[in-house]
Amino acid sequence: MPLLHPGDTFPPLTLNIPGAQAIQVPGWFAGEFGVLLFNRGAWCPYCTAQLRAFQRAADSLTPAGIRVAALWVDDEKTTAEFTTKHGLTFPLGHSADVYSSGAIGRLMPDDVIGLVRYLREHAAASS
Repeated sequence: MPLLHPGDTFPPLTLNIPGAQAIQVPGWFAGEFGVLLFNRGAWCPYCTAQLRAFQRAADSLTPAGIRVAALWVDDEKTTAEFTTKHGLTFPLGHSADVYSSGAIGRLMPDDVIGLVRYLREHAAASS
């Protein structure tokens, strides 16, 4: 995947979801703010912590118009087991050939909520 810059259009990407229909991004986010998390796999404690944090924040993210999806390199079976074990309600795509290589400095739900609030306030002030 090419490096994206502010204002670039996100390239089409298919997320294969265990036991569900694949989703296409960015289209799946249409009309909402979208968060696409790239993770290394179930073996990564930082990835697990990030995904669990976004699940815990679902009651704040959804009413704010924020949709979450994630993608990682693990296979379909491992992804299905992880999704069930951690009660994820957002789609987690499997078998990716790209992922986040940095274990620290990961995006957290409060960061997203704060950014969306800022964008909405500035959009209202500009109109």
